[in-house]
Amino acid sequence: MPQVTIQGFGRVNFPEGMSPKAIESAIESDIMPVITQRRQAMQADMERMADPLAGTRPSYRFAAGYGKAGADIARGLGQAVGLVDREEVAEARRRDEPLMRSGAGMAGNIAGNIAALAPTAAIPGAATLRGAAAIGAGVGAASPSTSTGETALNVLGGAALGAGGQAVAGRIARSLQPGAPVAGRAAEAMEAGFTIPPSQIPGAGVLPRFAEGLAGKLQTAQAASAKNQPVANRLAREALGLPEDAPLDVAALARIRKDAGQAYAEVKRVGAMAADDEYLRELSRIGEKYRGAEVDFPGLGKTPISDVIESLKRPQFSSSGAVDAISILRDKADVAFRGGDKGLGKAFREASKALEDVIERNLASIASETGPLARTAPELLQRFRAGRELIAKTYSVEKALNETTGNISLQTLANELKKGKPLTGPLRQAAEFGRAFPRAAQRTEQIGSQPGVSPLDYAAGGLMSAASGNYGLMGTVLGRPAVRAALLSRPAQRAMAAAMRPGMLSRLPGVAGREAQIEELLRRGSVPLAGSLATE
Repeated sequence: MPQVTIQGFGRVNFPEGMSPKAIESAIESDIMPVITQRRQAMQADMERMADPLAGTRPSYRFAAGYGKAGADIARGLGQAVGLVDREEVAEARRRDEPLMRSGAGMAGNIAGNIAALAPTAAIPGAATLRGAAAIGAGVGAASPSTSTGETALNVLGGAALGAGGQAVAGRIARSLQPGAPVAGRAAEAMEAGFTIPPSQIPGAGVLPRFAEGLAGKLQTAQAASAKNQPVANRLAREALGLPEDAPLDVAALARIRKDAGQAYAEVKRVGAMAADDEYLRELSRIGEKYRGAEVDFPGLGKTPISDVIESLKRPQFSSSGAVDAISILRDKADVAFRGGDKGLGKAFREASKALEDVIERNLASIASETGPLARTAPELLQRFRAGRELIAKTYSVEKALNETTGNISLQTLANELKKGKPLTGPLRQAAEFGRAFPRAAQRTEQIGSQPGVSPLDYAAGGLMSAASGNYGLMGTVLGRPAVRAALLSRPAQRAMAAAMRPGMLSRLPGVAGREAQIEELLRRGSVPLAGSLATE
């Protein structure tokens, strides 16, 4: 009787005279299915041994993980007083390993830890960085461990998680309240089209700052300045009422001044005007420096401005003569500035401003009276103020203008704002940006050309290639420019602007009016949350 040994089945006898082909057919049809079933059963047994929870519902695993949290805390406290040894802790971990590999089990364990550690939020000082770190360290010390080194790591990790959780909660809590002035200006500037590197934005986050460090802070700031130049030029045109494609040069500014001067021509027809004490005090202040020098050094203080100041000190004057005097003073100021005498030019400008101020006060006084002139005085005063403001803007723009390139210097506008120049609207927005973010407002003429890939990019790729021995990494030279482009892209800038919007969370339903209570809950709630992670 022929016999055949089949692996996983044993010896099988077949009838005498049965052909090999018939034996092979019988094995395939009758014996192999039985072997397959046995193998599947053995595999299922092995899986059940590896994961006792195989086939259980997620809700059961969540509940088991929740219960494990309480058991671990009790085990850790027992270990601290000598009732539980490290072998028991190691055995419990081996037993619970399949549970903690499952998402539902891990979620239940975290939820259980949060519930168990919730009372720690009531500990005095829990809502501070130092208090949260101390509580986290205590939770880490009470966690079960299998070695002294692990206990030390639990303590350090608990302290770090406690402080880190408190810092994150504090940042979220602060977003309930109005944001920092710089953050608010950054968000507004981004919405206006400006580009700002993350390192210049309070609260931009660790990841964007790290990415900027990788991309190169210097190159990122230069690239941002280049992107901001067209925005500055656009805002200057908007402030002056120029079309977007209109040339921005000295001739265009002169035309704007001429048009704005029509309001001055109307003022010439008003008639007599009176000097007041404020006007006389301002003239005396302008000439004070020169008079002071002449006391000790006769003749030194005798300058063109001295005679001009004395000639302007009149108790009464005609509106026509005042407007003509303003024009003359501006011309003298321009001549002095072109000749390099900034002090004299500034004095003439200030004298011109004193005359304009007293004209405004006279118009306001006339508007409060009765009669035909009083009825038209309010509109005339409004047009005069608008003309003054526009003319002042043209001088600020002219100072910031590079006539060769047609570019506007944001830094110069920032200086004009610092000096108290009457910048409003888009021009003020540009000046405030230059003042708040100087590294993103560099003069493009000083930066020069910007290669797409810099020598530093090649150096970074070379270092990575040499360190790894993989010279294919030279391709990473494109990584830094790519990161720069991503950081300065409109989607990234919009995302950072949205994150910095002051009081963003206050607009959520149920939050308004309860910011202080929610802030306290967030700060205290970070303690049990961080503690739950420290026990893992």
